[in-house]
Amino acid sequence: MGIEVRRAHDRALQAEWLQALKEAGFDPDLDGDVVRLRGVGVSHGDRSVDLNIQVLEMDEHRVLELTAPIRCEPASFEIASLAAVRGSGACRLAKIDLDERLEAGAFSTTFGLRARFHLYADHLSATEFVVMVSLFLKEVDEIDNELVAIMRAQ
Repeated sequence: MGIEVRRAHDRALQAEWLQALKEAGFDPDLDGDVVRLRGVGVSHGDRSVDLNIQVLEMDEHRVLELTAPIRCEPASFEIASLAAVRGSGACRLAKIDLDERLEAGAFSTTFGLRARFHLYADHLSATEFVVMVSLFLKEVDEIDNELVAIMRAQ
């Protein structure tokens, strides 16, 4: 039997993480069940990372899903796969996924990139949460410009 994964609606947990992010100097927004950080980054000063955090429930355990879309032009499957392999190989926490983009009226599919990371949330302190978010942001910010350049090389 597989693991049942579903989006969780945990307002108390969201409030706790929002407060922790504010205390750490971030400016989070709440968009439904997703906590968003826009225009953050620590490595190149370009503030190029957007971060989405949402709570998932996996077999009655809460997991935080952190995703960061890479701001790049869509590319072919081959180019996007190359960029995803490079990004995942360069990162310890983040994994880079292909993000399929179907365009209306187009006969071909293009792909973008998205960094993701999952964090067990049932017994996570606010300090651990902020540290892991910061590490994820730093890692994505260090590689995103290189991935954008790879995606442009068509």
